[in-house]
Amino acid sequence: TPPTMRNGQILYPKRPCLDYHLGRCLGPCARAITPEEYQRVFKQIERFFAGDYEGIERSVRVQMEEEARKEQFERAAVLRDQWQSIQQLMVDQKVVSTKREHADFLSLARLGNVAGVNVFIVRKGVLLHQEVFFLKHVSGQTDHEVLSAFRDQYYAGGVQKPRRIYLNTEVRRGKNRKLLEMGVTNAVQALEQQQHAIEEREQRSLFGVQELGNAIGIDPRTLHRIETYDISHFQGKYTVGSMVVFVDGEPRPTEYRKFKIKTVQGSNDFASLKEVLERRLSHLPERSRKGDPWPRPDVIVIDGGKGQLSSVRSVLNVMHCDIPVISLAKQEEEIFVPGKSEPIRLPHESAGLHLIQHMRDEAHRFAIGFYRRRHLKNLV
Repeated sequence: TPPTMRNGQILYPKRPCLDYHLGRCLGPCARAITPEEYQRVFKQIERFFAGDYEGIERSVRVQMEEEARKEQFERAAVLRDQWQSIQQLMVDQKVVSTKREHADFLSLARLGNVAGVNVFIVRKGVLLHQEVFFLKHVSGQTDHEVLSAFRDQYYAGGVQKPRRIYLNTEVRRGKNRKLLEMGVTNAVQALEQQQHAIEEREQRSLFGVQELGNAIGIDPRTLHRIETYDISHFQGKYTVGSMVVFVDGEPRPTEYRKFKIKTVQGSNDFASLKEVLERRLSHLPERSRKGDPWPRPDVIVIDGGKGQLSSVRSVLNVMHCDIPVISLAKQEEEIFVPGKSEPIRLPHESAGLHLIQHMRDEAHRFAIGFYRRRHLKNLV
């Protein structure tokens, strides 16, 4: 419980909370520690993040010895563990400069239209941290332009700016050059790993499309754009619909659409889905009157069983649309296809099942997010 004010006086809690007894808090709210001691701890934290490990190590060692002289052995043991941890951290750090300078080293590498920037953070000549950042859409810019723009944005975000910042796009010599070249190597490796991960993901997505197409009887070579729909509401109020789009097995968030249900009162998912599909199909290239056609889907996926599937088929028939539609039932993760009495059951490890589950879950997430925003707005 934090301190409170009464009649102009600060009232502190009588005893610290549970976090204090678990060793996760110093209990300043209950005056378990003096304000001076609390400030001293914070100064140590600041020094720690600034890389002043040697100074903290000396301070903790002095405190440990003092507590041992007072025969406060339990407290001394805690300080001993802290002291040993700091010593190990000091051993693990890599000394890169004998000048004990504060500097950041920024190295840029490119792979296609993507760039990677490796950042080495050096404090008191010790390499404290390394991280790689990925930048897209860098074509048409020189390396120095890209790296300079990254530098400006990086430090504008609140990152502590050191005394010196070295860029590999500027001429350097000696140890500084070696560290920047090491950064380039790191950036190249990170870019290659990212590219490999992207290629693997795309292959899994395409394999999922192929498995799904074969399972539902659609030529995978013609199965590119899949649209999935979901309805969300709270006891029939604030009903919304969502449409998510996957192209070649990958989500296209810029083409997602959300719908406020206008013609349905109460909890009626069938009618709500019917309205959503009618409004969506009005944007087909051959039907759009506003000059903003949406691409035609190769298959429509809905959440539900035979009943939902039959309802959607009736909408498509009335609108004379021959777009294939399938449904995924949640309970057994079965796929229902028009004209088949028995559902399709894909193996649990199937890439096709994982793909359709991902699409269903994404449609549900998108619908829930829109519903919550609408609900909150109406509550306010």
